[in-house]
Amino acid sequence: MKHFFISYSRLHDAEFGENLINRLHAQGFATWVDTEQLLAGHDWRTAIDEALRTSAAVIVVMTPEAKASEYVTYEWAYALGTGVPVIPVLLNHTDLHPRLDALQYLDFTGPIQHRPWQRLFDAIRAALPQEIATAQTESVDVQKLVTQLDSYDQVVRVKAINSLATVDQGDACQALAAALEHPRRDVRIYAAITLAKQKNERAIPALVDALYGPNMGLAQAASKALIQIGSPTLPAMTTVLQSQDFKVALIGFRGLTLSRCPRRVTHF
Repeated sequence: MKHFFISYSRLHDAEFGENLINRLHAQGFATWVDTEQLLAGHDWRTAIDEALRTSAAVIVVMTPEAKASEYVTYEWAYALGTGVPVIPVLLNHTDLHPRLDALQYLDFTGPIQHRPWQRLFDAIRAALPQEIATAQTESVDVQKLVTQLDSYDQVVRVKAINSLATVDQGDACQALAAALEHPRRDVRIYAAITLAKQKNERAIPALVDALYGPNMGLAQAASKALIQIGSPTLPAMTTVLQSQDFKVALIGFRGLTLSRCPRRVTHF
């Protein structure tokens, strides 16, 4: 699957950028970010140009700081010049460049709980219609996917988990369940998020562990997954509610409330 190039102001919008990347990984999308992919000794200009040319689309996070950034401007302009689709995400109010303003942008300037994440995911999927259709018809080597869970590249690990989730085979289901015991924490958590869709109670410990991590985007995804499982999570969420960490306790409160009243869930 092709990657999506993420362009944003590293200095001012890093928190949102990390949240965006984690949410895309949780959806099974591969991303390319220069802070993660570039290694010492690389010709970074050539590497970025190549990553832009070969991306399925460029997601550009627009803020006043991003608009003023020569690097961000270069990235979306280069993409448009080479025919690569650009998906603007308006994070803070700013006057967009006429070339971007002519595109259909996604407005993320409102309250956090009402941000149009699903619309963004739909726009991203629309950039890969043929590739997704092809992937669904190809036979899957489950053992190869299991091996990829040990990769040093997080993108490869997340893609392997999501691929296992789409395979209707007994060995794939077993591999996904076994991933809950994987030595890598992110593999355990992403596998748990996937298994939560099946209301698999074995995912609960890994999901609760995610709530205590430094990554708020992943913590929120784990909380949403706990809500999907429903009432079996109540004992664990009650314990989370007693955490000394305010952010963790708040997530626990939301999860406990929404698990009891799932029909109240509209946005998370």
